[in-house]
Amino acid sequence: MAGQNVEMATWGSLEEAAPELAEFGARLLTSVTGYLATIRADGSPRVHPVVPIVGGGHLFVFMEPTSPKGVDIIDRGCYALHNGVADMSGTG
Repeated sequence: MAGQNVEMATWGSLEEAAPELAEFGARLLTSVTGYLATIRADGSPRVHPVVPIVGGGHLFVFMEPTSPKGVDIIDRGCYALHNGVADMSGTG
């Protein structure tokens, strides 16, 4: 996948297609620390705690320009983002 130009859907397109789902997802993703999973060059997983921000029709995760997670996403073009769990009871 390295070198391929992958176009990802925007949060705005989710808001247009499924506003209730987008609102639910934004609430879950921004309520606690999330986890961003990427894949290293050797194929092993890398998991990073992140603070997702939803706004202006986009989903943002801020990182340093030299961050390993950014390099993983640019080089392999894929990731998974999971909301954190607020407590062990699953109330979040």
